[in-house]
Parts: sequence; structure tokens; C-alpha cells
Amino acid sequence: MTLAWSLVASVVAEPSTAAVVSSFVEAASNVLKLAGLVSLAYVIVMGLSFRAGGALGRAIEKGCRKAEDKPNLKLLTESTDTPLFWKDPALVQGGLRGLVVMAILAMYVVLMLAFGKPPASLLAESTGILMSYPNVMAAFYVTSLAVFLLRKGQKKAIVRLIALLSLGAAVGSGFTVVAMVKTMDGRVGLGIQFVIFTAQSWLISYLSGVFAGVQSTRFEDNLPLVEVRTIDGETIGNVRLLKTTHTECRFVEADGRECLIPKERIQRVRAM
Repeated sequence: MTLAWSLVASVVAEPSTAAVVSSFVEAASNVLKLAGLVSLAYVIVMGLSFRAGGALGRAIEKGCRKAEDKPNLKLLTESTDTPLFWKDPALVQGGLRGLVVMAILAMYVVLMLAFGKPPASLLAESTGILMSYPNVMAAFYVTSLAVFLLRKGQKKAIVRLIALLSLGAAVGSGFTVVAMVKTMDGRVGLGIQFVIFTAQSWLISYLSGVFAGVQSTRFEDNLPLVEVRTIDGETIGNVRLLKTTHTECRFVEADGRECLIPKERIQRVRAM
């Protein structure tokens, strides 16, 4: 304790040292605030990409189901208002999906830098070269999603376009590595790789949204099939449980129409 109080007294006694410490703390605080704002903006933009992809995915799947004479979900009340991002947890969750995928891929770069420990003069160049790995692997991820959607019958040109853009970005990342090895300044190459990295994360978020939108429209795969027995002795079968509240249960019939039954009228709900 005596030593600790001596250190505190020495810092207080020397205005120059206290000023340096205060300046360092203020600078660190500003950097953290800026990093937080940039990260929040990044997640929001990717969340908006996910939301836009989800809307496209739902539209695509509804068109496919209509062409195949399959029912689409018809809710009693459908909101057409788009909630603001701070009131929409699904947007942040969607943005985090793309962020998590890219963060996992970027762990390769972190580990290689941690174990390889390049000299400070080659840090930018080494990081730029290593960044080609997550950029190329992201293209494989996007292409895999696109192939899955196309095989499932989602014949939309934009799905192919996103896959081609991602593959093109991966090729650009490879050319950047070649240029860095030859003549390109390491800092310039690193900047290009970060731009490609950001673009790939947006493409992943958008196509992941398309995939999620397609899956959510297939209500048969997402909602449990149940049988409802009312207090009047009526049995309602072949319906799917949509959601329950304090006062009612909402179900989806085989033709996709939503129906609601007050809880006071329900004797039991049994899974089929």
C-alpha cells in the first residue's frame, strides 16, 4: 500500500506526468468511441443488406410456390411498415450473421500474425497478403449459398450476379497479392484487401438474407403440425401452430390461411 500511495503521490506531484496520463486516457477513450461507432455502422449496414435480401427471398419463394400451385401464408394482419433499426432486433441479428462469418474467416489472419510475427516494416504487406484467405473463402461461401438457391429453383439473375461479384472480388484479392509481391506498396494493398473484405461481408449478409427469406416462406418446414381439440368437442386437425399469446392461439390451415382460437375455447393442443 505504501508503494502504491507513493506512486500516486509522485504522479500528482508532477503535473507533466499527470498531463501525459490524462492525454493518453482521453485519446484512448476517443479511439474506443470511434471504433464503437464504426462497428455499429458496419453491423447496421450489413443488417440492412440482410433485410433487403430477406425481402427478395420471400418474393422469390412466393412466386415459385404460386407457380407450383402451393399455398402461401396469408396472415390476418400483415404490417407493411418497416421498423427503424433501433427497434428491430432482427436487423442487428442479421447484420451479426455476416459479421460472425467474416470474423471466423479472419481468425486465420490473426493467428498467422500472432505466430509468424513479421517485422514492423513488413506488417502491412504481410497482413494484406494474409487477407486474401478470408476474401477467397468468403467467395466459396457465397457461391455455395447461390448454388443451393439455384438448385432449389430460385432462378433469379440477382443470385447469379451476387455469386459472380463475390468470385470477382476473390480474383481481385489474388491479383492484389501478386501486385504486392512485385511492386505495390504494402499499405495500398492492405487498403484494397480491406475494401474487398467489407464488400464480401455485405454480399454474404445479402445472400444470407435471401436464403433466410426463402426458408421463412416455407411455413410447412417451420411451423409444427398440431391437432386442436376445443371445449365443445370439436377436433381441428392438420393445422400448424403459428404463435400463442395470453388470450389466443394462432394457427395456419393447410391452404395457408391464418386462423385464431381464443384460449378459453381450447381444451388441448397435441403435436402430430
